[in-house]
Amino acid sequence: MGQVVEITIDLSNPNSKPKIETFEITKVCERHIYAKSFWGQGRCFFIPNMNEVKYRGLLKYTYRYRTEETDYAVIVESTKTAEAIKAIVRYLTNDINCYQRRLKSCADYYGKVKES
Repeated sequence: MGQVVEITIDLSNPNSKPKIETFEITKVCERHIYAKSFWGQGRCFFIPNMNEVKYRGLLKYTYRYRTEETDYAVIVESTKTAEAIKAIVRYLTNDINCYQRRLKSCADYYGKVKES
């Protein structure tokens, strides 16, 4: 049936490596994919949220996609995984630029308030 690959970049983790997890698909419904990990833990993936970057809170960004490949080494070295990591980095860069602009405007406002 294939696998679901989930790539997570956690900025609060000092390891700073993307975490690549694979889940074996057990059942596919109209809007959900049910899968289990290597350790037997079940997961439910919402199909409309596949193939896009999501912010999961607490500085975690994820990207999920479906593949027919079963070999982990091939999945890690695939172009789809590289594209997913690039998409996460682009999303994260945009967020950081937005936060920097907001921080600068807050500092400018505080500087004006302090002077008056």
